[in-house]
Amino acid sequence: MIQIKGLNKKFGELNIFEEFDLNIDNGEIICLLGESGCGKTTLLNILSGIINPDGGEIMGMSKDISYIFQETRLLPWYSVYDNINFILKDNIKNKADRKNTIEKYLDIVKLLDYKNYYPKQLSGGMKQRVSIARAFAYKSDILFMDEPFKGLDFELKKKLINSFIDLWNEDKRTVLFVTHEIDEALLIADKIYMLKGRPVKIDNLVKIDIPKKDRKISMNKLQEIKDNIYSLL
Repeated sequence: MIQIKGLNKKFGELNIFEEFDLNIDNGEIICLLGESGCGKTTLLNILSGIINPDGGEIMGMSKDISYIFQETRLLPWYSVYDNINFILKDNIKNKADRKNTIEKYLDIVKLLDYKNYYPKQLSGGMKQRVSIARAFAYKSDILFMDEPFKGLDFELKKKLINSFIDLWNEDKRTVLFVTHEIDEALLIADKIYMLKGRPVKIDNLVKIDIPKKDRKISMNKLQEIKDNIYSLL
């Protein structure tokens, strides 16, 4: 379990977190849902060590994390295969094992036939699938996802979300997922923490117990949850 106790963070006079608490159970997909600028990305960056908190205690964080950013951050001079190989060299020492891992995850996201392509030859959705495969190929305990489907049309989002769920089912690692899109949260999350205010507070917690592979936005149960979330906003 990851435990965040009494977290504090300011940027100048802007008070983002003040005595903020959150517990994250192992193997769960936790969604942080809230408006842009409410501190969701800041929390990921604090947990990942990109920025330092001003105070508080964080317990249970593994050093082995993967991070899917809003931007794909692929190296343009490397092929799809080599973009993943580059970050796995220290993680998986054996070359044959590394090759098998790369091809396994590219196959899951339906990109194995594109392994020798370069980023400039891929669509935006394909690039994001590479970044998702890369994050899962890296043997981490925790995965952070910062609005990885932002700016994509809903049909493409559905394909990427299905790829993500296939990958997550391989090892069920702990995931902290940031979005302001309710439909994304409904399709992916086990728990949705609704964040509000500044300093940010947890306004509500919504739990979803429907198996992820069975979820469709049109199903009545998800529509009921969605209506409830809107009523809480």
